[in-house]
Amino acid sequence: MVYADFVMVTNSDRLAALQRLCLLDTPVDPSFDRLTRLASRMIKAPVSLVTLVDRDRQFFKSQIGLPEPWATMRETPLSHSFCQHVVDTNKPLIINDSRIHPLVSNNLAITDLNVIAYAGMPLVTSDGYAIGSLCVIDHEPRVWTSEEIEILDDLAESVMTEIQLRESYDERHRIEQKLYETSQTQLKEMETLYKRVSDLERMKTEMIRVAAHDLRNPLGLVMGYSELMLEETEVMAEHHVEFVQSILRSGQKMLKLINDILSLERVTSAQNNQHQPLVFTDLAREVYDTNLDAARSANLHYAFESEDLPLTVLGDVVQLREALENLISNAIKYTPAGGTVTVRVRRQSEHILFQVEDSGYGIPEADQTRLFQAFYRVHTDETYRIGGSGLGLHLVKNIIDRHAGEVVFKSVYQKGSMFGFFLPIA
Repeated sequence: MVYADFVMVTNSDRLAALQRLCLLDTPVDPSFDRLTRLASRMIKAPVSLVTLVDRDRQFFKSQIGLPEPWATMRETPLSHSFCQHVVDTNKPLIINDSRIHPLVSNNLAITDLNVIAYAGMPLVTSDGYAIGSLCVIDHEPRVWTSEEIEILDDLAESVMTEIQLRESYDERHRIEQKLYETSQTQLKEMETLYKRVSDLERMKTEMIRVAAHDLRNPLGLVMGYSELMLEETEVMAEHHVEFVQSILRSGQKMLKLINDILSLERVTSAQNNQHQPLVFTDLAREVYDTNLDAARSANLHYAFESEDLPLTVLGDVVQLREALENLISNAIKYTPAGGTVTVRVRRQSEHILFQVEDSGYGIPEADQTRLFQAFYRVHTDETYRIGGSGLGLHLVKNIIDRHAGEVVFKSVYQKGSMFGFFLPIA
């Protein structure tokens, strides 16, 4: 019989299963050596092997008792292999005296390795392929007992358990490595995307600034000449005065829109977060005072209420001043003559609560869900003539969100509104 013609030994699926385990040509492993030592000790055999049968050789993953040079080489050609027969049949092979056994009597392992008695158990993968054998060898003829064969079978199961644990570990490691490589690729893609977005953000910011600058200059000239012309109304026809006033109002409206866009750009810019401790009560009072003239001109009952204790927050003073200005000026703008606007600052647990309450026109319930959207304006019979960019509340929400706060409001149409926010106390 020619060993190379063995069907199972040369089966491509079996060989693929063997290669997949990554055990061939690997260093000596103490885990397997413990099992071969145990086999030799329990069965009292001078040689014990964990053999992996390749296409044209057998590799000893572990060996106890082999002579040189085989012990160092850790492999032989199949011409010196009894284990190939275990793999080919996928069954135990028990030989008491190989010299007279018809299957192996011509095998070179008898003369070169002094293999006389042999007992081998197949090492079978979970998908049914025999990849090798756990075997014990004696240099003298020997009758193997049923107890010794049972011990060898149990130890073969232990060898396969060790192999399967390695396979599971290796598979997990390959998956983890693949996930790591995928995550690194995704990270690089995200870094590239972030850089592109950052570049586009910088370009957008620069374009807005340039556009605002280019618009402000001619707009300033138009408004300046309009104001000069209105100083000489006695030399202009009445309808000409109305035209100039309309030009001035349109210019003021456009300038307010430009300033709101620039404010929103500053707030949403990632580089614009210069938070520092500040006394919020003082800042609120300061913004309240700057709107005194506007409230008096509108003939409003205007009041400020706060606790005596100074309340401190960690924030950007420019941004917070802008949020306060928007809420207070909105309340003044949307409250008819004779109404009330009250500004309040008080502590509530670990937060500051800022509120602006008015008795103004109020907001229809249908509009309240969209109040903080950019450029959204409420149009009612009372407010359609009042100018605005539709960016004020959107800007307020962005500022408060960036300060880890929460915007609050309530409004009843034709009865008034309350707008405000919570900020964490520093």
